[in-house]
Amino acid sequence: MKLLILGNHTCGNRGDSAILRGLLDAINILNPHTEVDVMSRYPVSSSWLLNRPVMAIRCSFK
Repeated sequence: MKLLILGNHTCGNRGDSAILRGLLDAINILNPHTEVDVMSRYPVSSSWLLNRPVMAIRCSFK
């Protein structure tokens, strides 16, 4: 199974990261073979706080 989690994670709020980390841990416990990708508007800080790769969400709304 593959999952993609999109969000505004860690936009200056470590609580966002804690919730996401708990979600990722729960997914891993329930199904360790699940591939989970995470996308965030703040990929550098998200990646650092989660200790895993995070892809960037790019928005170009005008």
